[in-house]
Amino acid sequence: HRVVPPQFLIPVRKLPAAAQALLDLLSGYATIPAEMLATYLDGVFAVHFVNTQANIDILLPSKVVADVLVHICGTAPTAKGAKELRLAGAKVFALCFLSQKGFLNLPEGVPLDKDVPDCLWDSDKLDIALLDHVVDTHDNMHLARRVLLRYLLKRRSVIVNDYTRLSKLWPLGRWEFCEDAMLIRPAFDFLKLCYKVLRTSPQATTTAQFVQLNEGDPEQGPSLAAHTPSDLADCRKQTVAAVRECEAPEEVLFAMFASLEFWRLPLQCMMSPWVPAQVLSCYSVAQHQSVETRTRILREENAENVRLLTEMKATVAGLTTQVRALKDGEQSAKAKIRSLESEIATLKERAK
Repeated sequence: HRVVPPQFLIPVRKLPAAAQALLDLLSGYATIPAEMLATYLDGVFAVHFVNTQANIDILLPSKVVADVLVHICGTAPTAKGAKELRLAGAKVFALCFLSQKGFLNLPEGVPLDKDVPDCLWDSDKLDIALLDHVVDTHDNMHLARRVLLRYLLKRRSVIVNDYTRLSKLWPLGRWEFCEDAMLIRPAFDFLKLCYKVLRTSPQATTTAQFVQLNEGDPEQGPSLAAHTPSDLADCRKQTVAAVRECEAPEEVLFAMFASLEFWRLPLQCMMSPWVPAQVLSCYSVAQHQSVETRTRILREENAENVRLLTEMKATVAGLTTQVRALKDGEQSAKAKIRSLESEIATLKERAK
């Protein structure tokens, strides 16, 4: 593949073969210097070649573009021109994300954690941080959330208790704007799994032991007498350390729960011991507010209907009055006609 200066391609961008020529050039991405490849993507592809529908249909869904993005994600950050190349790659990723169907290769309705061949996200060939560059539209974000959920579900065994990483990945889904219950539900289930792991961790067990030492078993009575002061002191030290470790993860998880519109979910989703009490309280309040809102709307609609009925009754009364007046006028007119006919008949008789 010979490297053609970008300025040679721009004047011919509207020709039918121009888009294919650009793809042919990009297919040699492995031999193109990083600075030149960045110029091709940012200065030619993203600016001049995606202004016509014909070029969009050829360029954006192309496998060559996907291969170029994989190449960019695999480029060492310290390589020459790597920063400019990654910025250009992020632009191209945002442009072709929807046309490439999120690079997910997973049809709608299929479980998000199902094994599928050639998924670039499963093999980490694409950097999940690229989702931060997805254009904020309904279709784009629907795909981005599916990608993020699949990424989390496929790695749940190692990521479910990595709260620092979770706190960085979760905002990529922009969940506060998601109204799709079909996506909110698997996200909510994933958070329940995270909360379960947190509550069943050794730190949580240590805290529970401390509570038992202080309060005792409800069935067996207080248990302080069964433990020495040294046992209590050791347990308190362990608990202080455990609480410090658990406090931040619980805050992270609650913030993630709070970003979901979980009030859209059915009650069955809440029937689990791994839903935090705060979330259940918020769900109950939301359901109560929903009932109050529906009641208020019904009252307002009822008042509006009563007002409309009153207006209709007044209109009908006015029309009835007018009809009666017309009937009275009709009777008067008929009487006048009969009187005129009688006078005409009299005049005819006199004329004879």
